Amino acid sequence: MRETKIDFIRHTRLRNVDGSFCYGASDLDVAESFREEAESVRRTLEGRTYDATFTSPLRRARKLAAYCGYETATVDPRLAERNFGEWEMRPWEELYSEIRRQPDLLLLEERNPELVTPPGGESIDEMRCRVTDLVAEVCLHPEWERVAFFCHGGVINMGRWIKGVIAFSDLFIDIPHYGSITTLSFTPEELAHTE
Repeated sequence: MRETKIDFIRHTRLRNVDGSFCYGASDLDVAESFREEAESVRRTLEGRTYDATFTSPLRRARKLAAYCGYETATVDPRLAERNFGEWEMRPWEELYSEIRRQPDLLLLEERNPELVTPPGGESIDEMRCRVTDLVAEVCLHPEWERVAFFCHGGVINMGRWIKGVIAFSDLFIDIPHYGSITTLSFTPEELAHTE
Protein backbone atom coordinates (compact mmCIF):
# COMPACT_ATOMS: atom_id res chain seq x y z
CA MET A 1 0.00 0.00 0.00
CA ARG A 2 1.64 3.23 -1.18
CA GLU A 3 1.88 6.09 1.31
CA THR A 4 2.42 9.77 0.64
CA LYS A 5 4.32 11.78 3.24
CA ILE A 6 3.11 15.32 3.75
CA ASP A 7 5.09 17.89 5.75
CA PHE A 8 2.62 20.40 7.19
CA ILE A 9 4.72 23.52 7.89
CA ARG A 10 3.13 26.17 10.07
CA HIS A 11 3.84 29.84 9.41
CA THR A 12 5.93 31.92 11.82
CA ARG A 13 4.61 34.30 14.47
CA LEU A 14 2.31 37.17 13.55
CA ARG A 15 2.65 40.91 13.97
CA ASN A 16 0.50 42.68 16.57
CA VAL A 17 -1.87 39.81 17.34
CA ASP A 18 -1.97 36.87 19.73
CA GLY A 19 -4.09 33.81 20.41
CA SER A 20 -6.68 35.77 22.38
CA PHE A 21 -8.09 37.00 19.05
CA CYS A 22 -9.95 35.02 16.41
CA TYR A 23 -7.81 35.86 13.38
CA GLY A 24 -8.50 32.78 11.23
CA ALA A 25 -8.41 33.69 7.54
CA SER A 26 -7.46 37.35 8.09
CA ASP A 27 -4.43 38.07 5.93
CA LEU A 28 -2.06 39.20 8.68
CA ASP A 29 1.63 39.93 8.28
CA VAL A 30 4.49 38.17 10.05
CA ALA A 31 6.26 39.44 13.17
CA GLU A 32 9.54 41.39 13.07
CA SER A 33 11.31 38.19 14.15
CA PHE A 34 10.34 36.56 10.83
CA ARG A 35 13.86 36.22 9.38
CA GLU A 36 15.20 34.48 12.49
CA GLU A 37 12.20 32.14 12.77
CA ALA A 38 12.08 31.41 9.03
CA GLU A 39 15.81 30.64 8.97
CA SER A 40 15.25 27.99 11.63
CA VAL A 41 12.53 26.40 9.49
CA ARG A 42 14.71 26.58 6.37
CA ARG A 43 17.57 24.81 8.14
CA THR A 44 15.22 22.07 9.36
CA LEU A 45 14.01 21.50 5.80
CA GLU A 46 17.53 21.23 4.37
CA GLY A 47 18.09 17.87 2.72
CA ARG A 48 14.39 17.15 2.22
CA THR A 49 13.29 16.71 -1.38
CA TYR A 50 9.70 17.40 -2.35
CA ASP A 51 7.85 16.18 -5.40
CA ALA A 52 5.42 19.09 -5.00
CA THR A 53 4.98 22.10 -2.73
CA PHE A 54 1.77 23.93 -1.88
CA THR A 55 1.05 27.05 0.12
CA SER A 56 -1.93 28.76 1.63
CA PRO A 57 -2.85 31.99 -0.17
CA LEU A 58 -2.39 33.95 3.07
CA ARG A 59 0.84 35.97 3.08
CA ARG A 60 2.15 34.55 6.37
CA ALA A 61 2.39 31.11 4.72
CA ARG A 62 3.53 32.39 1.30
CA LYS A 63 6.36 34.39 2.87
CA LEU A 64 7.68 31.35 4.69
CA ALA A 65 7.46 29.19 1.55
CA ALA A 66 9.40 31.80 -0.42
CA TYR A 67 12.04 32.23 2.28
CA CYS A 68 12.59 28.47 2.36
CA GLY A 69 13.21 28.45 -1.40
CA TYR A 70 9.75 27.52 -2.65
CA GLU A 71 8.74 30.75 -4.39
CA THR A 72 6.87 28.74 -7.03
CA ALA A 73 4.84 26.66 -4.57
CA THR A 74 1.30 26.14 -5.82
CA VAL A 75 -1.09 28.54 -4.07
CA ASP A 76 -4.13 26.52 -3.01
CA PRO A 77 -7.08 28.07 -1.11
CA ARG A 78 -7.80 24.70 0.51
CA LEU A 79 -4.75 25.34 2.73
CA ALA A 80 -6.09 28.63 4.12
CA GLU A 81 -6.91 28.88 7.80
CA ARG A 82 -10.58 28.50 8.75
CA ASN A 83 -12.72 31.44 7.68
CA PHE A 84 -14.51 32.77 10.75
CA GLY A 85 -16.48 35.35 8.77
CA GLU A 86 -17.88 38.09 11.03
CA TRP A 87 -15.98 36.64 14.00
CA GLU A 88 -12.60 37.51 12.46
CA MET A 89 -10.35 39.76 14.58
CA ARG A 90 -12.68 39.72 17.57
CA PRO A 91 -11.55 38.58 21.04
CA TRP A 92 -12.38 34.93 21.71
CA GLU A 93 -13.78 35.80 25.15
CA GLU A 94 -16.27 38.18 23.54
CA LEU A 95 -17.31 35.48 21.05
CA TYR A 96 -17.75 32.84 23.78
CA SER A 97 -20.00 35.26 25.71
CA GLU A 98 -22.04 35.84 22.55
CA ILE A 99 -22.46 32.09 21.95
CA ARG A 100 -23.57 31.53 25.57
CA ARG A 101 -26.37 34.08 25.06
CA GLN A 102 -27.79 32.18 22.04
CA PRO A 103 -29.57 28.98 23.18
CA ASP A 104 -29.86 27.50 19.66
CA LEU A 105 -26.18 28.07 18.90
CA LEU A 106 -25.15 26.77 22.32
CA LEU A 107 -27.18 23.58 21.78
CA LEU A 108 -25.60 23.08 18.35
CA GLU A 109 -22.15 23.68 19.87
CA GLU A 110 -22.85 20.95 22.43
CA ARG A 111 -24.39 18.37 20.07
CA ASN A 112 -22.77 18.99 16.66
CA PRO A 113 -19.87 21.45 17.08
CA GLU A 114 -18.48 20.56 13.65
CA LEU A 115 -21.58 22.17 12.09
CA VAL A 116 -21.36 25.54 13.88
CA THR A 117 -20.89 28.15 11.17
CA PRO A 118 -19.83 31.70 12.07
CA PRO A 119 -21.87 34.32 10.15
CA GLY A 120 -20.26 34.60 6.72
CA GLY A 121 -17.67 31.95 7.60
CA GLU A 122 -17.25 28.18 7.34
CA SER A 123 -17.98 25.26 9.62
CA ILE A 124 -15.38 22.78 10.86
CA ASP A 125 -16.99 20.18 8.62
CA GLU A 126 -16.61 22.41 5.55
CA MET A 127 -12.95 22.93 6.40
CA ARG A 128 -12.47 19.19 6.92
CA CYS A 129 -13.90 18.53 3.46
CA ARG A 130 -11.57 20.95 1.67
CA VAL A 131 -8.43 19.77 3.50
CA THR A 132 -9.37 16.12 2.92
CA ASP A 133 -9.98 16.89 -0.75
CA LEU A 134 -6.47 18.33 -1.19
CA VAL A 135 -4.76 15.54 0.77
CA ALA A 136 -6.62 12.91 -1.28
CA GLU A 137 -5.69 14.66 -4.54
CA VAL A 138 -2.02 14.69 -3.52
CA CYS A 139 -2.11 11.02 -2.46
CA LEU A 140 -3.65 9.96 -5.76
CA HIS A 141 -0.83 11.52 -7.79
CA PRO A 142 1.18 8.52 -9.04
CA GLU A 143 4.61 10.18 -8.80
CA TRP A 144 4.39 12.13 -5.53
CA GLU A 145 5.93 10.48 -2.49
CA ARG A 146 6.71 13.53 -0.37
CA VAL A 147 4.90 16.87 -0.47
CA ALA A 148 5.12 20.11 1.54
CA PHE A 149 2.17 22.21 2.70
CA PHE A 150 2.99 25.71 4.01
CA CYS A 151 -0.09 26.42 6.05
CA HIS A 152 -1.71 27.09 9.43
CA GLY A 153 -2.33 25.53 12.83
CA GLY A 154 -5.97 24.77 12.04
CA VAL A 155 -5.06 23.06 8.76
CA ILE A 156 -2.37 20.99 10.47
CA ASN A 157 -4.76 19.87 13.17
CA MET A 158 -7.34 19.06 10.53
CA GLY A 159 -4.75 16.79 8.91
CA ARG A 160 -3.97 15.23 12.30
CA TRP A 161 -7.70 14.67 12.95
CA ILE A 162 -8.23 13.15 9.48
CA LYS A 163 -5.27 10.85 10.16
CA GLY A 164 -6.63 9.91 13.59
CA VAL A 165 -3.66 11.31 15.51
CA ILE A 166 -5.85 13.62 17.63
CA ALA A 167 -9.47 13.53 18.73
CA PHE A 168 -12.04 16.10 17.61
CA SER A 169 -11.95 17.59 21.12
CA ASP A 170 -8.27 18.48 20.64
CA LEU A 171 -8.68 20.41 17.38
CA PHE A 172 -8.47 23.79 19.12
CA ILE A 173 -6.38 22.79 22.12
CA ASP A 174 -3.23 21.07 20.90
CA ILE A 175 -2.16 23.64 18.29
CA PRO A 176 1.27 23.08 16.65
CA HIS A 177 3.86 25.79 17.40
CA TYR A 178 4.71 28.56 14.95
CA GLY A 179 7.36 27.37 12.50
CA SER A 180 6.80 23.72 13.40
CA ILE A 181 6.79 20.84 10.91
CA THR A 182 4.29 18.02 11.32
CA THR A 183 4.86 15.00 9.08
CA LEU A 184 1.90 12.74 8.35
CA SER A 185 1.63 9.77 5.97
CA PHE A 186 -1.60 9.05 4.13
CA THR A 187 -2.90 6.34 1.83
CA PRO A 188 -5.78 6.80 -0.62
CA GLU A 189 -7.53 3.86 1.08
CA GLU A 190 -7.67 5.45 4.53
CA LEU A 191 -8.84 8.77 3.09
CA ALA A 192 -11.75 7.05 1.38
CA HIS A 193 -13.23 6.41 4.85
CA THR A 194 -13.18 10.10 5.85
CA GLU A 195 -15.27 11.47 2.99
